[in-house]
Amino acid sequence: MLNPFVIFAWTVAVISTYFSIYYLLLYFESRNPPGNGRMKPPVTVLIPAHNEEEGIYRTLASLRDMDYPSQKLHVIVVDDGSGDGTRREVRRFIRAHPRMDVKLLVNPRNRGKAGALNRALKQVSTPFLVTMDADSEAHPGALKGLFEYADGVAVVAPCVLPRNRRGWLERVQVVEYFYSNYLGNLLSGFDAQLVAPGPFSLFRTDVLKEVGGFDEQSVAEDLEVVFRLRKKGYSMKLSPKAHVYTRIPHKLRDLIKQRRRWRLGFLDAAQKHPRGLDPRSEYGRQNLMNFTYAFLLVAIVFVGIHQFYNSFEPAIHFFRYVGLDILPYLKNLTLNLDLLRLDLQMILYTVIVVLITSIFIFMASGFHDEKIKPTDALLFIFAYGAAIATATVLAVYAWLKGDHTW
Repeated sequence: MLNPFVIFAWTVAVISTYFSIYYLLLYFESRNPPGNGRMKPPVTVLIPAHNEEEGIYRTLASLRDMDYPSQKLHVIVVDDGSGDGTRREVRRFIRAHPRMDVKLLVNPRNRGKAGALNRALKQVSTPFLVTMDADSEAHPGALKGLFEYADGVAVVAPCVLPRNRRGWLERVQVVEYFYSNYLGNLLSGFDAQLVAPGPFSLFRTDVLKEVGGFDEQSVAEDLEVVFRLRKKGYSMKLSPKAHVYTRIPHKLRDLIKQRRRWRLGFLDAAQKHPRGLDPRSEYGRQNLMNFTYAFLLVAIVFVGIHQFYNSFEPAIHFFRYVGLDILPYLKNLTLNLDLLRLDLQMILYTVIVVLITSIFIFMASGFHDEKIKPTDALLFIFAYGAAIATATVLAVYAWLKGDHTW
């Protein structure tokens, strides 16, 4: 009789290998050519801000330094019920730069990011708008980079890069962001970009208003809106020339909380718009793969816990019986390794997945023209997944309960 764990392990190995080879083939077929690069229309930047006293001035300063005609750049900041000095900092910036068109709207109570964006959306009269997080800083060439890819599409996403990179957890996230940007660039060539990141994404104003703006009940409004735009037949691209820097979590707890929200947002959007999982389009195929991967991670965690308990159950009972006196146990402990019992085919699959992932990390490093330390890459491959798996388990659990709060 086959062991269910062995069956599952083989399933994981085969699917992981398929994903890896599939994305490698996308690389050889990649096509994401820019447009003419001459578009410089009027554009409004929308910045929802809740308790962003610390960084909102720097965010606005990055727009001040933007390499773009100042008379065509307009900014709307929505203070979304902040309890700190966010409004004070915005007004200080407005006083210091009177020639820059910056408008401050104030929500007396917190409506959430989507609600703040929708309020600002009503004030937009330019043909294009950009959503920008209040803790982000755009590269001076970011707007030009977005418009270079704006021909014939409704949304253009940027390359999001971490701003803080000191601790080991932050450095590993750098690998993830590089990897995600590179993969997004590949998918963009097949019109399969999955999300319009909050830090600095470009929208056609009329199209965004046509679909009703942002969903104020969504956990991840920047992902859910793409589902609705896709249902209307609109396309989007990623611009490798538009860079924006964002603050990333430096504590494991905050990282898991953030990634839980992202995955819960995806599950919520897929539930609301199941047509977004239709594999007949490249976009739907990528969403379906994400959906499969999310549940696969959950299954991996639970099967791993079960297998761990089964492996150590005799020791657990022994320690309980002897009152946690482990000295007799250690005196008689022997380590036997039988190489003939190792599953060489499983090892081969693992090596293939690790090798292809390493190749992608190497290519992602070249894509950003920055070197990734081998130790950070190894942590990303072998250890970082545990945090993401934990976040995915929490997200699926919340989704199954119908709890979409975060």
